[in-house]
Amino acid sequence: MGQKVENKREEFPSLNGLRAFAIITVFVYHYYFYSGYTAANNNSFLQAFIDMLHHFEVNLFFILSGFLISMALWKEWSDNGKIRYLDFFLKRNYRLLPVYYLFITISYFINRASYSMSQKWIATKQLSVPDTLMALNVMESADNGLRNAWADFVFIGNYWKGPNIHTWFLSITEQFYFIFPFFCGFILFKRDFFTRQCILWFLYLIPGILRIMIYLNPDFFGTDYETLVFRPTHTRADSIVIGIILMDWIINRRDDLKKYLSGRIVSFLLLLIPVLILVFINFQSESIYSFFSGTVRFNLIDLAYVLILLSVILFPNTLFAKGLSLKFLVPVSNLSYTIYIWHLLLSLISFGAIKFFFPGLFETGLAFFVLSLLISFLFTLGVSWLIHRFIEDPLSRLFKRLFSTSSK
Repeated sequence: MGQKVENKREEFPSLNGLRAFAIITVFVYHYYFYSGYTAANNNSFLQAFIDMLHHFEVNLFFILSGFLISMALWKEWSDNGKIRYLDFFLKRNYRLLPVYYLFITISYFINRASYSMSQKWIATKQLSVPDTLMALNVMESADNGLRNAWADFVFIGNYWKGPNIHTWFLSITEQFYFIFPFFCGFILFKRDFFTRQCILWFLYLIPGILRIMIYLNPDFFGTDYETLVFRPTHTRADSIVIGIILMDWIINRRDDLKKYLSGRIVSFLLLLIPVLILVFINFQSESIYSFFSGTVRFNLIDLAYVLILLSVILFPNTLFAKGLSLKFLVPVSNLSYTIYIWHLLLSLISFGAIKFFFPGLFETGLAFFVLSLLISFLFTLGVSWLIHRFIEDPLSRLFKRLFSTSSK
């Protein structure tokens, strides 16, 4: 059945604010655990705040990817009646791939050098038996990570855990770029709206069902939930799919949404319900790897973000939507990919410098943690801009020349 589509490009400025919020949340969460700052762990308020941030995770990035990529594909399908797969893939990756490969290459050599130095350090130190066992355990984990470093180079680092703790997300994203355009061109976009929604909701349910099956059968699957549930594409892709579902409604049934979702009460509820969901999740989540945290929590977070997206898209004149559209958030949003790739390394460098130059402030509690966090984020933002300007842009232009397509 033919589809009447809107050829005008849809732009939602508030999405810049949401993307900026997502990367700031990830930065704060990782900084807390990987900066080496231990005194702040004794602060109950900070611990509660970090526990809350954990629930945001990277779901918003997944949802935004599903929403924006499917919208771009739908526009091309609407304009041309087809999807130019190679052209689309290269356009998505002119900027992404060069800096990604640069990072994982540098990261590999840094981790390899660190591993060799640690081996020599352990061999020359007189450690107690417990300390020796702990050190050997850490070394074994590092060795396994280096052995699996190849997985990041072929975008399956979410299945084989390598030396980088955060590149699993990028593997899922790249897998989506590989597979989804073909799925759209051969199956999804050839169907009417109702059939598309049925297909997408069926796909959305699969990861949730798999997560429940894994938790209910620990004797068969094991209990390494980080590897089994939190990283694999087949257990996390529902967040991407819900973004695609939302795109289909926004682009092709927007009038219906405006008809039924209108008025101040609805606008208020679209923001209140996500807050209530977050409160509920915080009360329910006893452990990061509990049954609730590893199963329906992901779906509840998806629901909260979808409601927020509906709020800022359908009610762009609210104070909340206007706040997310502020100009100063745009650079953070534009640099979110670069920040995500480099933030662990850069935040560790900045934290180490602060500790070295101001050793007396290291154990001064919450105030120092907040100050060091702010300095580290600004440092990471600034260096990310330099990387984007002087490394990422030149590499992307080179990549574009080498792999440009002839299609217009």
